[in-house]
Amino acid sequence: MSIKRVLYAVSYWELGYKGLLELLALKKTGLEEIVLLHVIPREEVSYVPFGGFLKEKALELTEAAKLKFEEWVKDIEKAGLKSKIVIEIGDPLAKILEVAEDVSADLLTIGKQKSERLSISEMILQLINRTKIPVLVYCHSILKEPEGPPVILENVQIFRKPLLATDFSENSLRARDFLLNFKPLIETFYIVHIIKSEKISGLKEEEIQGLEEKLKRQLTELSQPLISQELKSDTFLGLGEDPAREILEFAREKEATLIVLGKTGKGFFEKFFMGSVTSQLLKAAEFPLLIIP
Repeated sequence: MSIKRVLYAVSYWELGYKGLLELLALKKTGLEEIVLLHVIPREEVSYVPFGGFLKEKALELTEAAKLKFEEWVKDIEKAGLKSKIVIEIGDPLAKILEVAEDVSADLLTIGKQKSERLSISEMILQLINRTKIPVLVYCHSILKEPEGPPVILENVQIFRKPLLATDFSENSLRARDFLLNFKPLIETFYIVHIIKSEKISGLKEEEIQGLEEKLKRQLTELSQPLISQELKSDTFLGLGEDPAREILEFAREKEATLIVLGKTGKGFFEKFFMGSVTSQLLKAAEFPLLIIP
């Protein structure tokens, strides 16, 4: 699946522009058009007593969004890409899904802030669960607190060092193959699998060793299609009670720029994976996340 059209759902203007700059890099991978979407939540232009609608407020917010987007369009066209502006009023989740289908988007991009409220992360999780196309969650900026004064760090060149967190499912294979879309932008890639501690509880030493050898072979096999495209790679097999934390620690150690996950199928594992690993990474990671259905 190639990426010809991206739908970028924007909520934060200043930080959202930085996300746009990252998407422009996809021109090198065959991107043709960026559709800019801003959804004005209905509660911002309605009042409760009689179910009224603030038409002037709606017009003001719509025109403000249009002016912002018109400035962005200049950068999109300068990059040699086509553009389209869509401004809607309603439920953000429903509108994003509706527009993504209407414009036949190949990739849906939505931004979040590292410290934003829980409800936004839950909305993004619902979006990931309900859409049929890949979702890129761009973490606009992070606040890191070293010993000295806090500093702002930006996520730039996000496709340069992707990390694929795999469970060896068919969806993980699709996520790996989707990474090939970013080949012109990739410097190196990582493939990681985390064994949950409970999985080896009660096993004999030789059984644990056999499991580790099997999983390492699977990691090597999983990386072959990428290596055959002359991409540098590194694999990692970890062990821990909290897979999300282990993935984050490895990503930070290797200075990865993007975490890639394959959305699992229906059933218990989907509930576990989407409700645990993806959810924790979405809420805790300072890295952009790319979820492949």
